[in-house]
Amino acid sequence: MKLFDSNDHNLERHTFPQSLARAIVVPILNYVIPERRIKKMVAKLSTAGEEAIKRSGSTHAMESFYAGRQESVSLGKRAKEYLTHYVLSATMGTRNRLRIVESLLKEEIRERSQAGATIHATALGGGTCRSFANLFESISQDDTETNLFVTNIDLDATAHVRGRELMAGKPYEKQFSWRELNFFSATDVVAPRSVDIIEMIGVLDYMADEQALAILAVAHSLLASDGILITANVRPNSEAPFYRKTGWPVFTYRTPRQLGELLICAGFDSSHVELFTEPVGLHTVARARR
Repeated sequence: MKLFDSNDHNLERHTFPQSLARAIVVPILNYVIPERRIKKMVAKLSTAGEEAIKRSGSTHAMESFYAGRQESVSLGKRAKEYLTHYVLSATMGTRNRLRIVESLLKEEIRERSQAGATIHATALGGGTCRSFANLFESISQDDTETNLFVTNIDLDATAHVRGRELMAGKPYEKQFSWRELNFFSATDVVAPRSVDIIEMIGVLDYMADEQALAILAVAHSLLASDGILITANVRPNSEAPFYRKTGWPVFTYRTPRQLGELLICAGFDSSHVELFTEPVGLHTVARARR
C-alpha cells in the first residue's frame, strides 16, 4: 500500500487569506449557529448551497459543486459564492477529487489505447458519469483515439437523464450505456472478469465497513486481469459537525490507511493499492489493481 500527497498544480488549495477566514468561519458554523438556522442560511449562500439542502447527497447537488463560483453582479452574492466555493472545503475538495479521478483514468486509458485495446469501463453509482464525460472531452482535445465503452449502473433515473443531456450530440454519446439498477446487482448485467476499469466515487462515503466490503467484492469480481478500480472516501475533517447540521446523509469517515485496509480486505493485493490525498484534506482517492 502506497500513500501519495497529490502535488498537481491544477488542484485547488486554500490561500493564506482563505485559511484565516476558515479559522473564524468554520467554528461558527460548527458550534455557534443552531442547526435549525443552518439549512436556511446555507440554501441562501449559493446555487451549490441551495442544491445541497434541497437534494442532499444527490448527484444533482454534486454537479452544482463542480460548477464552481458563478458570475454574480451583487457584491453580497459574490461574497456568499466565495464562501461556498473557496473558504469551505466541501466544494473545493470535491472538485479536487474529480480532477484526481480524471487524471488516473486518463493515464490508464492512454496506456491501453496506445496498445490498441478496446477498453470496457463500468461506473458503479456513477450518477451523470461526469468524470468519464470530462475524460472524453480531454481526449478529443489531445487528438487521442480510444475504443472506450462505459456502462453506468445507478438506481437514480434522474441522474441518467441528466447524464444523457450532458452528452447529447457529443461524438462519444453512443459509447455510454445506462443501467437503472442497484450496483450490488451489477453482475446481472456485467460479466465477471470482463471490465478493465471500474470507477466508484461517492459510494463508500455512505457505507459501514460490512456493506463497503460487499460492494468492493462485487467490483473485484468484475475486474479482468490487470483491471483497476478507482474509488474514494471522505476523510475525517474539521467541517464534519457543519455537514451533519445541514442534513447531508451521514458520512462514514475513513483515513487513507483505513481505506487502503478496506481494499486489501476485499481481495486487492496490498502492493497494488495506491492512495492519493488532495490538498484541502477532504478526500482520499484510491487506485487498486487486480
